[in-house]
Amino acid sequence: MMKKQIIQTCRDKSGSTLVEFSLLLGFLLFTTFGIVEGGYIFYQVNGAQKATQAAARYAATRPPVAKNLNECVTSGSLPSVNAGTDCSLLTGVSYDKVVCQYTGAETSDCSQANFLPIRDQMKAVFPFIEDENIWITYEGTGLGYIGRGKPVPAITVELRNIQYSYVVLGQLMRWQGSDIGTAFNISNVQTTVIGEDIGEGA
Repeated sequence: MMKKQIIQTCRDKSGSTLVEFSLLLGFLLFTTFGIVEGGYIFYQVNGAQKATQAAARYAATRPPVAKNLNECVTSGSLPSVNAGTDCSLLTGVSYDKVVCQYTGAETSDCSQANFLPIRDQMKAVFPFIEDENIWITYEGTGLGYIGRGKPVPAITVELRNIQYSYVVLGQLMRWQGSDIGTAFNISNVQTTVIGEDIGEGA
């Protein structure tokens, strides 16, 4: 009798569909939301890249955020040389590098008034940017010449420490016991252009 019951139990397939569905459901959920998360991450990274590109092009034709840049973007005063002398031919000078973060407050090195329209350009393209994420660097490269009246710096617009917050996948992973957290930092995104027309779009 016991043997017969064991055989019947082994042959009983009722409920197997539910087990199979439960296994498949988890796979489908992770796959579906993984695609959603991946697509949203791609959207945010692409948006950040487009924002830095737009801002760099804008900054290249507007008054510089960095204050007191001389014609060759050097540290200290320029040497006394003839007008028309290329910056790359100067001796005994070092090229300057001024890094500015958007804070909303004026500093001795950075004009927040000139920074504001650049920030607005970025937020028009990618509205998820926080002010403290936005950095801009002006660096001397040896371009330009004495007597030009304005510098020709390399301008780098950068987004730092942008956080991506999980939509759903983080909750699912934590439900499974994984300590995945709620967000992670996207790699810094930057664009560099040469500001040969700096100040001409004001």
